[in-house]
Amino acid sequence: MPEIQRSCRFLKVDFDCYFQNLLEQRLIACGSLFPEIESMYRWKGKIEEGKEIKAVLKTQGCRFEAICMYIVENGSYEIPEIAQVDVVKGNPLYLSWALEATLP
Repeated sequence: MPEIQRSCRFLKVDFDCYFQNLLEQRLIACGSLFPEIESMYRWKGKIEEGKEIKAVLKTQGCRFEAICMYIVENGSYEIPEIAQVDVVKGNPLYLSWALEATLP
């Protein structure tokens, strides 16, 4: 069961809508927000910094491409941060719930 992480500069109300859509499509079992993180990065030859919101989406690996497409189509970033992090171990009850919640 992987976690998909992404950061973006949306308002919380936008995330509520995105989470709702991803849940309704059974693409994620759960979405969590880490509001107001600070980031520094190199962008177009300059060092930038800003406040962002990081989201962690719990899902199955087979849902990764569909979630990527949703994020790219609905997000405001030119190149959104999207990474799959595979879970090596976890609470078996939680992992079973997350798997069931994302079945078609």
